[in-house]
Amino acid sequence: MMMKRPSSTQLVIGLILAGLGFALATQIAANSNAGLQTLPQSDLVRILDDLTSKNSRLEAERSSLIALNSEIVRGGASSQAALSAAQSRADALEILTGQVAAHGPGIVLNVYAPQEAIPAEQLVAVINELRDAGAEVVEIVGIGEDASLTGVRVVASTYVVRERTPAVFRIDGVVLKPPFTFRAIGDGPTISAALNIAGGVTDQFRRSGSRVALTIEEDLTIKTLARLTSPRYAETK
Repeated sequence: MMMKRPSSTQLVIGLILAGLGFALATQIAANSNAGLQTLPQSDLVRILDDLTSKNSRLEAERSSLIALNSEIVRGGASSQAALSAAQSRADALEILTGQVAAHGPGIVLNVYAPQEAIPAEQLVAVINELRDAGAEVVEIVGIGEDASLTGVRVVASTYVVRERTPAVFRIDGVVLKPPFTFRAIGDGPTISAALNIAGGVTDQFRRSGSRVALTIEEDLTIKTLARLTSPRYAETK
């Protein structure tokens, strides 16, 4: 018996599901290299809560796509409408996984740090605060190995490790030195309020000897893309 070939809609959904499986698998694998053993318990609990929340959202997206695929197979949705829905989800997933450039309102946080002034957990705290405040796209810019400005797109699997050399960090495998610029797309006033809360990340930078400057932007463009790595052990199911 001849099997029916999958439609273009089903192929798009299949690719999205594969991407979701990749995102879920790499969060744990990449974070195992993040040097988390050096963080205090409060930061570890916060990171775990953040990952749990993102896993839940990815799982909900996966369930939605499976339901959409089932509806297409049953013939209950028009091909064009289903394809449009699948494409919208694909576009959103590309932004979340850092595979396309993005723009929108947001904030820019500049951190001017003296030598040895920033522990790795402070950079992790900024990333977590941005995520908790609803930032949808985040980029960290610093001085790269070739002494030029270098950006790293922050995704679910992003990790931060401080090298033994003073004020040198490895973020997702990319060597960066201060000064750092955090660029985030989201609701600017909300993110700004979260970063400036008493005792929050900007206060922590100042206490460690850094100068900080935060501005709210009406339209911010982030072009840096994340580097995808293939999982060694996990496969989609």
